[in-house]
Amino acid sequence: MKKILFVLLIPTLVLGQNISINPKDFNSGNIELTRRVKENRNIKGNPYLDKTYSASTILFKDGTEYNGFMRFNASKNVFELKSESSDEIYEFILKQGITILHLDKKFEAMMLNAENKVTTFEVLVEANPYALYKYHKKVIKEPRKDAIAMPSSNQGDNKDAYWSDQSFLILMYNNDIYQIEKSHKKLIKSGLIEVGVYNKIIKERKYKLDTTEDVIELIRKLNNY
Repeated sequence: MKKILFVLLIPTLVLGQNISINPKDFNSGNIELTRRVKENRNIKGNPYLDKTYSASTILFKDGTEYNGFMRFNASKNVFELKSESSDEIYEFILKQGITILHLDKKFEAMMLNAENKVTTFEVLVEANPYALYKYHKKVIKEPRKDAIAMPSSNQGDNKDAYWSDQSFLILMYNNDIYQIEKSHKKLIKSGLIEVGVYNKIIKERKYKLDTTEDVIELIRKLNNY
């Protein structure tokens, strides 16, 4: 079991402007926009939640909204957006205080103090008091070697390599987080939950901790108990 302390800033949203995305309009002090490196097309599958660009909304804490077409690269923890003024594709690194609505999902950035970096998570259950997040992650694997290879624009022939989904769920309570595994015993020993309440809930139904829908329902029951 491993705990990581972090600070989560949830933006306060107010009514504001609704603007189409133009990457040149963004200030690099708020977010980072860089031209995307040409992707390797020899690897089976893809590193995206959905390879197709989908209508998405960027919400700033001052109420400003930007609408455009984006997709999430789960291998690099960044969004890719299309410029409406050209054929260029940019990488959008989410910062604290900014929310993205994409594929009917809500994404926010958290500061992981232990790693000293900001990371993008999907919000599954808002903190009340327990919160649940999903870290979307895809890596390249080679079946014969069962090894992870990092994507590179200079990578050679990868006919046997494929994109593998290594995403995981994170439970948060009082600024402590725990990476959820399949074991109920490990979750109980994490110290994040009230043991008596948790045992009563899982006695009523045996939730599968490797099934996202089950974990969402479980955390909501903890919040409503």
